[in-house]
Amino acid sequence: MIDLTALLAEGGCVGCRVAGRADATWLRWFRTEKHAEPQTRRRLATDLGVCPAHLRTLIAGEGPGGPLTDVLAGVVAAAAAVVAGSSPGTPGCHACVERHDAVDRELSSLLDLLTVAEVATAFAAAGGLCQRHLRRALDVGSPASGLRVVVEVARARLEEADDGTPLLTALLGRDADARRRARLRAQRPLAVDVGQPLLTQVLEELEPLACPVCRAREDALAAYLDHLGAELARTDIGRAVVEPPVLCPIHLEDLAAHERSTAISTARAARRVLLDGLAGLEGALGGLRDPGWRGWGAALLAPPAGGGRLQPGRVGHRVRDAATRMLAAPPCPACRAVDRVEQRRQQRLAAVQDDPRVHAAVERAHGWCVAHVLSARGRGTAIPVVERTAATRLAAVGWELEEARRHEDVVWRHEPMGSEALAWARAIVLLDGRAALGHDAVAMRSALRG
Repeated sequence: MIDLTALLAEGGCVGCRVAGRADATWLRWFRTEKHAEPQTRRRLATDLGVCPAHLRTLIAGEGPGGPLTDVLAGVVAAAAAVVAGSSPGTPGCHACVERHDAVDRELSSLLDLLTVAEVATAFAAAGGLCQRHLRRALDVGSPASGLRVVVEVARARLEEADDGTPLLTALLGRDADARRRARLRAQRPLAVDVGQPLLTQVLEELEPLACPVCRAREDALAAYLDHLGAELARTDIGRAVVEPPVLCPIHLEDLAAHERSTAISTARAARRVLLDGLAGLEGALGGLRDPGWRGWGAALLAPPAGGGRLQPGRVGHRVRDAATRMLAAPPCPACRAVDRVEQRRQQRLAAVQDDPRVHAAVERAHGWCVAHVLSARGRGTAIPVVERTAATRLAAVGWELEEARRHEDVVWRHEPMGSEALAWARAIVLLDGRAALGHDAVAMRSALRG
């Protein structure tokens, strides 16, 4: 258990700080101990690695002979079995599970302790929770008095936050991965000219040494953010033509790095939505005495002022409904735009897959990453030549990883390293190109380690 008093004294969102410490602990243990444990290796193989964000945390400082070279050999072998259809694919991320568990434990402890006046005062001075961990705190459950403090502090901070950095900080907290994403996007490859015929576009998109669907996702996000900035810049009698959308925290952070003025406009819209939800939740909580609830079932059985048990009633339902509305963040239009382009790009290649030139181009190029091979298969748009190419690439990078591991043996250390020196980076781009945001292995390594 983390010392919450010391954590609150540091200021900022407690959830973000706990998440950062959990990630740092996981990364340290992975590098020094966990990567060698059979249980960890089996979990990584079953999950086909970790999520793109945690892959980016692993890349910094990685080189020949590092733990990634050793661990990824098993992951690549498992991915090859999944692509071949001999094993079910269940992508996951045990690092995220450990992070979420750590955050939930500390938020639960914090919300219990907010019944103590000194802790509540320190929590308010620290600035409360960002919107991401505010919603997670509502899902954890707490005594009603603890929830009231969380809601009151969040409402006060959002109302007082000036436009600009204070408002963005209040909403976003600390996203350790945001800086890495910004560095990768600063070197974003040029998009293919969309004015060309479909088949020409498809053939040109298959040339880069990276997953073309991952690159299409990044192009779609950049196009959406540019379009959003242009729309909000247009005015009609001093008013914006369109109401700023409410973006998810990740894409709001990406927008802040892309175009800060547009991010501030969308942050105002997010503030309005959050304040409306907090007002409803605050009103519902005002009808409860101190339920001491753990989840919605206990909330509906909150003790009345005179003691005893309260049957499910209007007050409990009000709290449940208000918190449910808070937990259900508005759909992010940037997420929809990116996902739609990913789906359409997969369907587009499926439409021309019988052309011999497409077959030849797919076989020459990098091909799709495993994540997009599996997502296309799940959508019913599996493409045989794409899957065969992915299997071939996995076999090749698997051989390189084994070759790199062989060079770790003292008997073979005199041999110069060849292409296998960066096999771990190519394996990452091949397993899940979203970690590289459309870059190839060399550009990804350069951007994240530079």
